[in-house]
Amino acid sequence: MQKVLDDLVSNGVVIAEPAGRARLYTLNRDHVAAAAIDQLARLRDVLLERIKAEAESWTIPAKAIWLFGSTARGQGDADSDLDLLIVRPDDVDDSEPGWLEQVETLSAHASLWSGNSCEVVEYSAQEIRDLISRQRALKPPAARRATAQRATADSLRQRLDAARAEITRLRAENRILRDQLARHLGLQRTQHGEHTPAEPR
Repeated sequence: MQKVLDDLVSNGVVIAEPAGRARLYTLNRDHVAAAAIDQLARLRDVLLERIKAEAESWTIPAKAIWLFGSTARGQGDADSDLDLLIVRPDDVDDSEPGWLEQVETLSAHASLWSGNSCEVVEYSAQEIRDLISRQRALKPPAARRATAQRATADSLRQRLDAARAEITRLRAENRILRDQLARHLGLQRTQHGEHTPAEPR
């Protein structure tokens, strides 16, 4: 780290100022590279802004879209998946073509924007409510409840951990269901004569 800072100082990108026995480092805002460095530092924010902008343009709006996992925690790397939790309105079927197209397009765009594979986990709003409801019986031990506020925070953390575990388990099921739906739709097209005619010999 110190070598990198020293290199940045020697190139004028960073300004070093003494502060007692320490040194304070600040970005040289007048340097031609300052804008590019700012943009690099905001990559995660830019990604979230793009996801939000595309979601807000959907013809069938989602109830909510959350980024979770290592990228949401700021710990993602080149090998990390981009994990999105999408909450579907209760009156929209998960096989609705318009809805599926929106979700698949957002997933593809998010992969292009980030360079990481995008994994989508999808629930209806009611499924989310049911998931949270099933965790209401989980309460922290009495010995850990220093105050009612802490008990509430611990309970919420347990619910969130359980929800994350449930989401991870259902990711595989989600892929399988989508594959089955794709095969089913392909079969329906074949049955209705939507196939490529054979070329004349």
